[in-house]
Amino acid sequence: MGTSDKSPPGRASLKSRWLSLAILAVLAAGSCRVGDGAPSAELKSTDPIRRVSIVSYDAGETLGLLPVADRLAEARIQVDWLPLTPWSRDLLKGEGVHHAALPEAIEVMPHLEDRRLESTVEPWIARLHDTGPDLVILGMVSEAQRQIAVASREARLPVVGFYDSFDPPAPDSIALILARAVDEIWAPSAAVFDALESRGFENVWLSGQPSVEAWYRLAQEVEPAHIRAIQKIPEQSSYALFAGQYGDGYEAVFRSFVDQFTKLLADNPKLMLVISHHPRTAGSLERTVVDELAESRIMMAVAGLSTAELATSAAVVATWRSTVGIQAAFIGKPVIYYGLESDGSYSNELIESGAAQLTTPRTIRTAVSEALESTGTLEASRRRLSQFGYVVDSDQRIADRVVAMLTR
Repeated sequence: MGTSDKSPPGRASLKSRWLSLAILAVLAAGSCRVGDGAPSAELKSTDPIRRVSIVSYDAGETLGLLPVADRLAEARIQVDWLPLTPWSRDLLKGEGVHHAALPEAIEVMPHLEDRRLESTVEPWIARLHDTGPDLVILGMVSEAQRQIAVASREARLPVVGFYDSFDPPAPDSIALILARAVDEIWAPSAAVFDALESRGFENVWLSGQPSVEAWYRLAQEVEPAHIRAIQKIPEQSSYALFAGQYGDGYEAVFRSFVDQFTKLLADNPKLMLVISHHPRTAGSLERTVVDELAESRIMMAVAGLSTAELATSAAVVATWRSTVGIQAAFIGKPVIYYGLESDGSYSNELIESGAAQLTTPRTIRTAVSEALESTGTLEASRRRLSQFGYVVDSDQRIADRVVAMLTR
């Protein structure tokens, strides 16, 4: 188990249906890369219905695990969503996914103010007690999730931590603390897998990030002309999409990007910019900046259009440090990561592999020009990224692993 804590012996289970210690050992079995995972498995019609609970805090894990939930349902595994935040709940609600209700006191709970704070997690633990799942899968971004992981393992319930970011965890990351409280860690890419192993974690499995599969399938299904019509993009125009974020430093980066892009519009009268805000925010910053500019070719995304939908017909996708960059690359889009010189030497495996450009105010003009001339295709980009350690068909891969865990 590497550095993971062991479940204390002698504690009673919350429900008789919870998995035995033997299956805990299976869950914690050594790390494995692509090709070493569990074979495809399925529950027989005579097997009892199994339950998996997903504890979600942020958009990354919510959107990442939604495709997996669909695959689990196909395998006769019931998924119980337990959102910890209003923004995770809203994402589930927007997808029409049934989920547990948030406590009435949610707005004053500490974990909404700061993900590093301990919180009142009893309502979610009580839900686990009532539903009696066979496995808990949770994101790795908050102290509240660590608390739930510890309580679940004390009750002999196997727990998996899903690390959704393509950036390896920083030394002071809550993910590294939470990693010691789970039986298995799911890593989205080879780089993150290696980073976790190098820190002594032996219970890492290369899962992939299923949200890229959702983007890939959407790109095959959506009609770009329909998206352009909704967004009111003129027929002869092209547009760049900027995917918004939040957090320290974001406002300065966003304002700088919009300022620099406004200058580019003079060089290309048929180029436009569409801005989508992060699901966790209401987009007030982005709307304020757009209103201040009063530039007809810079606009907010139309309500109801997702970042993924807009990306399918965008000429280029830009962001700060978002998973959107990987998702866009998976559907063949040129990707630009924009930052300030003061941000330091940010990089990720997409940039290092040459599949995306890192730009600053000094280099954005060249980067956008090169991106607009790019001729990458959906399938070619997917093949290239798989060679760099990104996992394809990860939603089915994860579902197969869960089924195997529950049927051994």
